[in-house]
Amino acid sequence: MATLGFSSPGIRNPVAPVISRALVSLAKTLSIPPSAFTSSISGAYRHRHRPLHPRPNSISEGSVSPPASSKGEEEESGLEEEEVDPCVEVRYLDPAMEARSIREWELDFCSRPILDERGKKVWELVVCDSTLSLQYTRFFPNNVINSVTLRDAIASISASLGVPLPQKIRFFRSLL
Repeated sequence: MATLGFSSPGIRNPVAPVISRALVSLAKTLSIPPSAFTSSISGAYRHRHRPLHPRPNSISEGSVSPPASSKGEEEESGLEEEEVDPCVEVRYLDPAMEARSIREWELDFCSRPILDERGKKVWELVVCDSTLSLQYTRFFPNNVINSVTLRDAIASISASLGVPLPQKIRFFRSLL
């Protein structure tokens, strides 16, 4: 049977050395070498004293390497896997639809779970019409989101796709 003593100085100052002495005395009672506890002590100490600002959970592109495959495997598959960029902009105007007839747009401006190089979320502007003849997406860094950016983006959509400025814009969310 193992016993563990507890002294009052540990109550006033509960730090890793007090825990260390208690574990060493327990180890002597149980005949376990004290070196077995050093990693658990430092782990407990680190857990208690975390940095206030944790690092973002994103992985830089340079630190990720693609899985190794031989040339024979790539030739056998015939099709190479195409990387999909989640921040690619979509600009689509149905050629069968007359551009001047698109007078009402639907719009959404929301943050996406995609991190930029600073570790901040990017914002996505989605614009379409009710028939999906007009489809447009564009991504913005989080530090330029304001009404001026939105106004300029609407004007650039109109200019780049050759559609007139809308008479009415319906927002997907009632908060916008």
